[in-house]
Amino acid sequence: AAQVLDAMVGIDEINYEAEQILAPILDASPQLVVDWFKDRISRSETVDDIAYDATPYSFYDLHKPLQEHGHLLIEMLRGLHGNDDQHVRWNASHFLSRVFPSFEPQLSDNLSEMVESADTEDLEFIVSILAGYDGNSALFPLLRNIVASENCTQAIENGVSVLINETGVMSGEFGAAETYKAKIELLKPWLEDKSQRVVTFATNETRMLKRGVAADLRSAQERIAMRKLEYGEPLSGGEPDNNLGSESD
Repeated sequence: AAQVLDAMVGIDEINYEAEQILAPILDASPQLVVDWFKDRISRSETVDDIAYDATPYSFYDLHKPLQEHGHLLIEMLRGLHGNDDQHVRWNASHFLSRVFPSFEPQLSDNLSEMVESADTEDLEFIVSILAGYDGNSALFPLLRNIVASENCTQAIENGVSVLINETGVMSGEFGAAETYKAKIELLKPWLEDKSQRVVTFATNETRMLKRGVAADLRSAQERIAMRKLEYGEPLSGGEPDNNLGSESD
């Protein structure tokens, strides 16, 4: 198995055929396969070949058996955390989102357990590996626990803010505004949290999100108005409800 993996570590992509080879090895020797992925991610720092994809855009089937080894995967990624190469950091964070595309409960539980005893460096690591989730709403309970931790620093709070503001792919004229509104709703329970740190963070974050909603609404309305003028249509109508309250709410 080790010889097979050594021969495969340099393949350009992990396609369906590669998964068929990896699956039985994973079943018999999960640590070997986890270490193999670590080697591929590490190689992304030095491989110049644009065809080389250290981690797949999505798995065919292999992500399901990989999910059973969440602790091994987290430990492997923790070992890569000190690497500052942007390719390694990107592949590390996005690898996790390929194995757990919906931030499945197994991963959430593992990371929540880690937060309970995490020091500052552990919290920094957890925030860094969540970058591939595009602000998924499933992250919010874990992010709240990170902010509530006594070892949370301003830099970590800034990282959490970045995760919250990530939007992924949006559609429609008011896609960004609607996305920000949804995040504001998700932060409402934080405003009544027993941790003052969480309350303060959520208050500031909500204020920034409201500003983002207002800015996106203005931009979208300007685009719509210009298009209507171009086609000779009346300017009234078709405006969204932007009743979000004042920024001081």
